[in-house]
Amino acid sequence: MSPSLPTDSQTEIPEAHKPHTVEILVNSKPVTVPHTVTGAGILAAAGVPPDFTLFRVEGRKEIPIPLDEELHVHRHEKFIASPTLDPAFVTHPEHASALETVREAFPGRRIDAEVNADGETTVTVRAVDVGAGWNVTEFDLTVKLQVTFPSTQPYPFYGPPGLTRTDGRSISQLQPHAELDGSQRSQISLSKHWDPAVETLGARLIAVVAWLRNPR
Repeated sequence: MSPSLPTDSQTEIPEAHKPHTVEILVNSKPVTVPHTVTGAGILAAAGVPPDFTLFRVEGRKEIPIPLDEELHVHRHEKFIASPTLDPAFVTHPEHASALETVREAFPGRRIDAEVNADGETTVTVRAVDVGAGWNVTEFDLTVKLQVTFPSTQPYPFYGPPGLTRTDGRSISQLQPHAELDGSQRSQISLSKHWDPAVETLGARLIAVVAWLRNPR
């Protein structure tokens, strides 16, 4: 009698033929992918929109990756998936490093960066949840980094024009109508001792959001 063939449930793939997987970091979140994977495969595994741009983090540089390019990735290698322009346009090394700390502080959040002709970098965290008590519940939080950053602390911060408390309370740190590069904003004047050796831009923005949720 001929030996019976194994059923599908009995068929096993030899270990040597199983795809090797590895855990990488996409927007600071762990994602498991095959050791050999395309840029599009990384976006799909991370659960981000397929039209995002993918960047491979190499030191302080962020290298754009074509989505059809096949990559050999290693454990805990860092990637950034972003709908924004190529962050390589941020050429000031301290600004580029600061921008990475913002992405790490707000994983999955859209972060925009614009560099003007004077070398200043405007950083915006999109759709920040500021809690109850304001006339809006979320808004874009912006700060401009001077060329002298980090020697010059990040200050002030900006929100939408006309930002007010729903209870009518006046807040000394808030100027509802101000201007930033020709556009109307509200200005949030929060300043404290700044030591770039121990505090990052991402940490400072987290502190601003904490204050917005409980202004004192």
